[in-house]
Amino acid sequence: MDIKDEDDLLYWLYKLKRNNNEEVYPKVSEVPKGKENVITPDIDLLKINESGNVKVIGYEVKFPKYSRKNNTFSLAEFYKGLGQSLCYFRHGVEYVVLVVGLFGAPQEKLDIVKKTKQNIKGTWDFLSIQIPFLKSYMNIDIHSQDEDAVHLYLIPQSSFSVYFDKEINYKHDSLLRRKFTYAKNWIKEMERKKE
Repeated sequence: MDIKDEDDLLYWLYKLKRNNNEEVYPKVSEVPKGKENVITPDIDLLKINESGNVKVIGYEVKFPKYSRKNNTFSLAEFYKGLGQSLCYFRHGVEYVVLVVGLFGAPQEKLDIVKKTKQNIKGTWDFLSIQIPFLKSYMNIDIHSQDEDAVHLYLIPQSSFSVYFDKEINYKHDSLLRRKFTYAKNWIKEMERKKE
């Protein structure tokens, strides 16, 4: 994987899902379509799954920066991603996966990748114990240059209820009806960049 930034990671994830014949849309910014319906944060990657228990899955993608000076990955992006992931539920998403990419460390310092994975997993384990329902609706997927992917989730068996709130239910229905805006031009730009 030649991943240098968050866009590369998102494009890799997009292509992976598309190659598996999954219906995905990058950078969803309006639900439903219309400038008055801009969502914040945008949904980095939206997956619509017509079969199964969970129909609408959102992927938040984060790319913590590696510091050569300190030989560390800054986890600020990871923590930011946790918060943004939780906001997806306001936009009609039933399940969220926070995708973290750990790339950029020199080959001789790959121990920092393993250590960072352990830190993220430790944080996730702590949050899962303190907020027991969290694992029912959200999980974390870590990809790294050592290609030892860490999947801290299983296929979602349950989903966040979108029916308790009229606005959330409306957005959920808009997502299922494909009434949203996503970054079609970004896909074309990334395809040109990767040629």
